[in-house]
Amino acid sequence: MDTCVTQVILKVASRCNLSCSYCYVYHKADSTWKQQPALMSDQIFAVTIERVRQHCLFSRQRSVFIAFHGGEPCLIGARKFDAWCSEARQTLSNTAVSFAIQTNGTLIDWEWIRVFSEASRERGNQHGRTARS
Repeated sequence: MDTCVTQVILKVASRCNLSCSYCYVYHKADSTWKQQPALMSDQIFAVTIERVRQHCLFSRQRSVFIAFHGGEPCLIGARKFDAWCSEARQTLSNTAVSFAIQTNGTLIDWEWIRVFSEASRERGNQHGRTARS
């Protein structure tokens, strides 16, 4: 039996900055999203990444893919995204970690572009370690 979890999807925002009529979350009968925190807390992020680290050690896997998801994950802000990616890289220092963000793109500004650009440069400087946005 394969014990590797190679992809982790983190729902970092339970809200969205759009109100698309076709959205399966915000325009259907289930409104439990309203009871969830709007954004993932730093504490929950840290505990989750530690759990990923423990799993990687247990399964002896050498890489993991982490996707930031929502609602709209850009609602956490570029600085927090950058800090969380840095924290994940540090916590998962023995594991090659790559990142993605699933976004509607409407909140991408120059700060986000800077963060993505720096992550791309880091990818080239870290042997086998990637950051992808």
